Amino acid sequence: RLVDLETLASLRANMFWLVIAIALCLPVRNWFEELLEKHVGSIPVKSTIHISLNLFFFFISVTLLVGSSYNPFLYFRF
Repeated sequence: RLVDLETLASLRANMFWLVIAIALCLPVRNWFEELLEKHVGSIPVKSTIHISLNLFFFFISVTLLVGSSYNPFLYFRF
């Protein structure tokens, strides 16, 4: 069987992040750069915004990975 109850529960729990990931896989970079060019204009500010967004998504990813990796039975053996 391709889909079971556990798969559906995982999809429902992570639907927000799945939609965000699909949206960011679309060609939104050009739109985002045009928006920045129109409102900000200067190159150093655009670079700072790009770096800030990358760091933000990195920390979100790390937080989600760390938050879902706790397993008390792993430490029970030691």
